[in-house]
Amino acid sequence: SRTGRAAALAALGVACLSIVGFGLGGEATAATSASPVLIVEIDATALPELIASPPVRALVGAGDGGASLLVAATPGDPLAQLTDALGSEGRPPAIVTMRAASTERLTAVIEPALLAVTHGPLTELPIEQGTLVVMLVTTPPPADPERLGAAAVVVGSAGSMLDALERGDGPPIERTLTSDSTRRAGVVTSADVATTAIDASDVPVVGDPDGSTIDVVDAPPPVGLYERYLDQRRLAVPVGIVTGLYAFAAGLLGLILVLARAGSPRVRTFAAWAAIAVVPITAGLMLVGHLDRLTYASVFAFLAAVAAVAVLAMALVRRDAGSLAAIAALGAGLLVVFAVEAALGWTATLTPLLGGAQLDGGRFFGLPNVQIGLLMGASLYVAQRLPSTGAGVVLILAAALFAGLPWTGSNIGAAVTIAAAAGIWWGLRADEGRLRPGTILRVLATVAGTVALVVVAHRYLTDVPTHISRFASDTGGVVGLWDKFVDRLGVGADLIARNPFGLIPILGILATLWLVLRPPSGLRSSLSAHPAWRDALVTILLGSVIAYVANDSGAAAIGLGFGTALGGLLYVSLTDAPAKMEAA
Repeated sequence: SRTGRAAALAALGVACLSIVGFGLGGEATAATSASPVLIVEIDATALPELIASPPVRALVGAGDGGASLLVAATPGDPLAQLTDALGSEGRPPAIVTMRAASTERLTAVIEPALLAVTHGPLTELPIEQGTLVVMLVTTPPPADPERLGAAAVVVGSAGSMLDALERGDGPPIERTLTSDSTRRAGVVTSADVATTAIDASDVPVVGDPDGSTIDVVDAPPPVGLYERYLDQRRLAVPVGIVTGLYAFAAGLLGLILVLARAGSPRVRTFAAWAAIAVVPITAGLMLVGHLDRLTYASVFAFLAAVAAVAVLAMALVRRDAGSLAAIAALGAGLLVVFAVEAALGWTATLTPLLGGAQLDGGRFFGLPNVQIGLLMGASLYVAQRLPSTGAGVVLILAAALFAGLPWTGSNIGAAVTIAAAAGIWWGLRADEGRLRPGTILRVLATVAGTVALVVVAHRYLTDVPTHISRFASDTGGVVGLWDKFVDRLGVGADLIARNPFGLIPILGILATLWLVLRPPSGLRSSLSAHPAWRDALVTILLGSVIAYVANDSGAAAIGLGFGTALGGLLYVSLTDAPAKMEAA
């Protein structure tokens, strides 16, 4: 059609001009390792549709390529970071961007650019004849999450690609993409697209997209992960409401029985189990990401099984060694869960139901912010039963290093939070449960030592870029640190403004801290009888306050600190012998 011919001629003109600019724009631009890059943005196309498209299969099959999910930093705009990095000034780059309304229009859009590579000005450049990088990036369909598109990348001969397009189809796409940004086979980011295009074409930039080069790996495109992620998005809110209502009801029942010193032994025991079950359920909301498919039946059955196993195990320990030993056993089990999850590469956090999902554009590897309180609480659950204060400090510091080191958690905010908890625990135990000025010095020592070790490990002991290595290299001194701190507080405030329910854990932390520091009669005997347990609760709660200011996710970072503190407080108070005797 006339419109189609006009579009083809326009695309050919853009390609030629851009390629001419690349070859003639400056002395140092024609590096022998450079290749032109053709990028086509395709509207409203999900991964299954992309890899099923005959033109896409033809292009990918004509060279070295694969397809993957694409997480965009800006909703609906997979090329925003490339645009920012290239800027509006300077010579034209050897990166040609085009747009196709659908995969059916792909051939008409890209053929003129491929012809420019084989027959146009590019033939005069001192690079391997006809070699180029083709990148297809999509915006998601309207019904899909607004950040999750798809990408296909192929490196090869323009002539081979033209021949494949003329044949009209190609073999099934059997390989996928990855990058150091995600460390996930089948997932890349929009920053990776920008970085790959800039590195391949060797053009100057005015900005840093902060991505990594995309690699093709021998794994199938992650269609199953895409389907599971859609399930996760569909179930996250309903499951969150149900589990939130359960946690609220269990906490309210426990508080009423404790504060009113009411209830028969059987009712109090039931309320204790209901309250502490909240803690393993939160772990289950992360581990549910290992399920092949997420349905209401599979999710709730899994959560019930996790809670039942944890509660039964605690019951056996409590029968032989008491409530605090049962709490310690739960904490030890949670630490094992975290260790195993880290060994597996945090795969459950691809599609969890508690928050911190990697495909939502957050942390692609390491400990999610939402799990900080659970890891801190687990370490304090165990520390309160260890034979010495020093052993507890060592354990909590080990958890802090686990949270921060590049081979495990890779989370600087978590490392700071849990290291501060180690200092608080140390000070409380050394000063008989009192918060004295020496505690501040201990907190500064534990945080400084932990951060130093973590930063050194990320800067010098691993070649793979991490969140912390980028943070350390871009800090900009004391002023930069202060700016980042203020920015993180602003992000946390924005999250609460968008979701006022984020105030619940904040107010809950403060209210629970008041109950522990100024216990009413229903709590006083249990806390007085177990000073180490009382210090553990204070440490979790104060550590949660630090988590709020040390992490950019605000209320999300402290939610499980509130859950572990209140659940543990109610469980011990309702099952402890002194409290039972007082209630009687």
